[in-house]
Amino acid sequence: MSKDVNISNADADLSKFFATGDDAGVFGYKGANTIPNISANGESGVDTGLHLGTGIHAPFLDIATPAVFTPAVVVVTSVPAMYSDPKYQFMGKLIKSLIESHSKTISGIDVEYTLNTDTGSLVGHDSQAMSVPLKTIRNAQTPSMTMQELSGNIVYETFNKWMWDISHPDTYVSMAGDVFPGAWTMSAYAMSMLVIQFDPTMRPDRIIDAAFFSNMFPTSIGSLGLERSVGNVKPMERSINFAQAIVQHNKYVKQMAMAVAENLQLHVINYDSAPTTFSDVTSDIVTHGLMGESVNRAGTVAENKPNQLKDELKGFLKGAAKGAIDRLLK
Repeated sequence: MSKDVNISNADADLSKFFATGDDAGVFGYKGANTIPNISANGESGVDTGLHLGTGIHAPFLDIATPAVFTPAVVVVTSVPAMYSDPKYQFMGKLIKSLIESHSKTISGIDVEYTLNTDTGSLVGHDSQAMSVPLKTIRNAQTPSMTMQELSGNIVYETFNKWMWDISHPDTYVSMAGDVFPGAWTMSAYAMSMLVIQFDPTMRPDRIIDAAFFSNMFPTSIGSLGLERSVGNVKPMERSINFAQAIVQHNKYVKQMAMAVAENLQLHVINYDSAPTTFSDVTSDIVTHGLMGESVNRAGTVAENKPNQLKDELKGFLKGAAKGAIDRLLK
């Protein structure tokens, strides 16, 4: 490398890339180093951190880094009150676990706004009319989920029971069988959930945004899947459709999401230390293969302890055989 190369930028203060003070709260909340400062603070020769005007401003390329949205994290915050009784709480646990940890896709949970307008008076003589703003509306969302079916048909059974507990197809009345608190209102049969959009660090203080959905209950789960088609065997995938949800999206929801994310601590999960399916060789096969060869060869060369090794192997085999027999008799 040439002695004349200036590498002082490597030690630059990264805070110059982010808005500070009142500018950092322009969207109604202050996030630490999260709002790119597209104005370059009056740097000599550079008056913007954006790069599609006159051209690239290399010292401020950090500001032009594209945002990356990872899969949103869904947290079920409440389940139907009809499953609050200890006899039925397992249903609530099933609902929360399946939605949070087994959904392949969850759609209909986005947030979208439309500013309605109307046409005012004509402007000039060429038929151009002036549009005027009326009101901003939050577009309706109808959530849906897809899940791979599991042993015991647990996905279908869970959401089918939920619908039947709201209205049984033979009687049109609730089959919940639970004395739940309050009247037959939304909380009795519906759930709510928080959707959090993290940035790639998964840090609670760096979430991008969040939305809250309530009045969620299933309206259809598709067919059971019974059919006879010779030569055709297939795994089942369930599509669960929900009623139109009530959406809340504001600064309070984001602050709530940050608090929930702080409790989740997803950013500290480390799969480098995740255990394997088995942590050791199972006892019924441990003396076979290489272990059997190793013990046998060791017994032939250890002249001073051949009987001891033989006894140890015999005892080990006896214990392994007993364990195998016990498993067969269960």
